[in-house]
Amino acid sequence: MWWVALRAIGHSECLPLNEHSFLSWLCDCRKKMVKEHRRGFDTIVTLVAWTIWKERNNRVFNQKSKTWAEVARVMTGEAELWRLARAAIPILVAHVSGEGSQNLVGD
Repeated sequence: MWWVALRAIGHSECLPLNEHSFLSWLCDCRKKMVKEHRRGFDTIVTLVAWTIWKERNNRVFNQKSKTWAEVARVMTGEAELWRLARAAIPILVAHVSGEGSQNLVGD
């Protein structure tokens, strides 16, 4: 999920690998960005974390799971709702493997 979202906004170099904490990863990545990109980055990070958390809860509490392609589609739909609510959503292209189309979200 992280790689798809970060690659879509042009920040795949910020992929969280072997980080000792989410907060330190977030702060380190933000420092590397130009100021104008930080708000959109923060929104995408929040969206991905929220999506993963909801899927985790669905698996733990409801014993139901989606494929990662389905989770990516749900995340793209959520991003569209956030965009409509005027959140700082940069253009997000969700490439769903096995699918012939891509979903575009953003201004």
